[in-house]
Amino acid sequence: EGGEGEESGIYVARGDTWDAVRRGARLVLAFNAASGAFEGTVHNTTNGTLCAVRVEVHLGDGPELGPTARTDVPAGGSTSVTLSAAGESFERWTAHPELSACQG
Repeated sequence: EGGEGEESGIYVARGDTWDAVRRGARLVLAFNAASGAFEGTVHNTTNGTLCAVRVEVHLGDGPELGPTARTDVPAGGSTSVTLSAAGESFERWTAHPELSACQG
């Protein structure tokens, strides 16, 4: 599971907050103009561990940022997300969490 082709195709404006659940991972993310980075949290909405969670941001008409380092998120837990967009110009963006199958 996971990996390629997980983009939703839905873009939001530069100042909007992304808040969506995909496969049990609720990603809440926004661009912080002061820090020049996307900042937010991935919350695990399931009763099991989400394994190797990572986040990507795709800038409208621009590059892909990320993915973040892989991290396991326990049931009901959360992890912080920061992706730098330093030097990038964009008006819209989309984001998504990716997960991998748990090992062992």
